[in-house]
Amino acid sequence: MATTTFTAAPGTDPALVVTDAMIRIDHELTHLPTKTALQLINFSRNRLDATEARLLADRYENGASDRQVEDLVRNQGNTSKKEAKKRASRAKATNANPDIATKLETGELTTEQADVIADAAEETDGAAACDPELIEQVSKTTPEQGRKKARKYVNDRQNADDIQNRHDKQHRQRGWYRHRLPNGNSAITFHGTDEKIDDIERKVTTGADQEYQADGGRNVPRHKHPRTNDQRGFDAAHKLITGTGTENNNSCNNSRDADQDAGNANNSDADQGDHASQAGHTDEANSSKSSNKPPARPQRRTVRDVVHVNVTLEQLTGTDRSAIIASDGKPLPRSIFDELVCGADFIAHIFDGNGDLLWQGRRKRLATPAQINGLIARDGQCVQCGAHHTKCVAHHLLPSIAPAQGETNINNLAFVCDDCHIRIHQQNLTLYYDPGNQTWKTRAAKPHEIPPDNQHQKPKPTVGKYRNKPSPAPNRQHPEHGKPRAHEQRNNFHRKLF
Repeated sequence: MATTTFTAAPGTDPALVVTDAMIRIDHELTHLPTKTALQLINFSRNRLDATEARLLADRYENGASDRQVEDLVRNQGNTSKKEAKKRASRAKATNANPDIATKLETGELTTEQADVIADAAEETDGAAACDPELIEQVSKTTPEQGRKKARKYVNDRQNADDIQNRHDKQHRQRGWYRHRLPNGNSAITFHGTDEKIDDIERKVTTGADQEYQADGGRNVPRHKHPRTNDQRGFDAAHKLITGTGTENNNSCNNSRDADQDAGNANNSDADQGDHASQAGHTDEANSSKSSNKPPARPQRRTVRDVVHVNVTLEQLTGTDRSAIIASDGKPLPRSIFDELVCGADFIAHIFDGNGDLLWQGRRKRLATPAQINGLIARDGQCVQCGAHHTKCVAHHLLPSIAPAQGETNINNLAFVCDDCHIRIHQQNLTLYYDPGNQTWKTRAAKPHEIPPDNQHQKPKPTVGKYRNKPSPAPNRQHPEHGKPRAHEQRNNFHRKLF
């Protein structure tokens, strides 16, 4: 693409010339086809980011500190502290290696890819910014998979002592504070060690998944769920911290339905007035008999946490002091690892040169628990977007019901999250591993790789996890659970009242 140079006339403010040119470019973009306009916008954005990185890199060259560069960025507009830090980090990497700005300008790197390199450079004293092999690997893959490569690059350059020192520092600086978000909501932020925050996140994620199932799960279209994913996560965190929502404390558990069920509640209260008054006398009698008994404590069901760690025998015995890496790619401090070992279950995985293990053939269509553990050890997360392995399923690279009859072997399985799984099947894509770039990619599926039901169908958009499944008819027993749903039970109860 040709480069145009704007030269200001004598006595003209150069800033006005640039502003006028950008206004004219903006006007022309609105008259172009959407796809073409978006390509040009991305091209212009990368060039502007490259120019900014060079300008800020000059400040670093002249001896400016990180704080001074971040303040300079924040003072130019309504820029958040996080965004200013990210742009300063990009400039610092550019100062270490000017080729990063050049690749940004030519389109060889996107801004997100440059930020992946910059983040790795922050943890390696600038070494990542000057490593041409890492830069090439990141430039040839998506930002999500690029982060995984950068994380491996950082982990390979750390030892157990460095990781333990960072953990101790995070532990000393742990804390929390309350603040108000720009939208007016109150918020509480916890900060501490990676391991503690990961532990909290796992428990909240588990609770949010239980709330998702309570809202109907996959049996109900996502747009008909009473809560969003974020709302379910907040409710799960509230229950986790306050201890509400247990079997013996349901008054708070049902508060989230108050607004949505207000209309039904008003109607049912009038119909059930007589029944409520009769039940009231019985409750008073029972309460008077049991008033001397101490109130029962809420019984909370404990779930054992699962942390997958890939470790060699030498690391286990302590003779190898290299970094211990968890399945999600994060380094694990030795002190935390020693705590986990005390009550851990050990599962041995033996990998061959191709990464094959736990061969199952076509004896089973679904991945076994042992194979799931093998996928966690090998993939660690969604191979497409990097989602946590607790949100992933085992995906057949070649479907077992396709004409080619893919087998349930570890080399025909990969970990993908629900969203990526749906996209792959709905768009008739084939997921494959590229050994050259060491990344997972997708391509259009060939006829023998497509299940019969999808052979003559075009990709259809879906709403969340709802994949053209008809909702069960009213008043029918759900085939999976063998009993009416909650809303059907309520409807049947109201009918009995009449």
